Amino acid sequence: MPFTQCQCQKQIVLVCFHQDSLSLLLQVERANAEGYFQDTYPIASNIVYLPDSFYSIAHFFRHKANGSTYYQNIIKRALINFCTNFKDGFDALVTKQFPMQRSVVDWCIDVIINTYITETANIMSGRLKIRYLCSANDAKQCWTLERNARLQEEQYLQNNDFQAELNRSSAEFYEEIENVIGCTPKKWHSVN
Repeated sequence: MPFTQCQCQKQIVLVCFHQDSLSLLLQVERANAEGYFQDTYPIASNIVYLPDSFYSIAHFFRHKANGSTYYQNIIKRALINFCTNFKDGFDALVTKQFPMQRSVVDWCIDVIINTYITETANIMSGRLKIRYLCSANDAKQCWTLERNARLQEEQYLQNNDFQAELNRSSAEFYEEIENVIGCTPKKWHSVN
């Protein structure tokens, strides 16, 4: 997705308050970013500058301004955890970890799928939990191969909207896990 001149002058920033409770994902003017955070959020525990490849995620967070959707909360928690533990700096984040929008989208969808598997496994116990985790991991491997093949075939369409890709990928995984297990252990949350 090409960036407009206005978007190129903006910086996506994750502002964290306390280790795991509150956070804000903001877009601010690049020129004023440093002074803005020192003045506006002096109690912030961590400020992480995110690459431009996170633009689709920032747009997704603006879709529901209150940020209270199930998926937004999962992605924010994972971003806070990842960014506070990522010590290689902004340049490594841009070039190695998230060089393109597709890498960010893949990472976010993977975080959501892993969270779903973990949450559904937590409602089970003993052998059932172990069997479920094995089956869920098999379903995830099959789904990943199918998703990558689909994305390869649709590459000419350019980048999908993140919310559309999240809906589609979640539905495909949900269908795959239902095929492997024979039922659905937990109702999938709506993205909208």
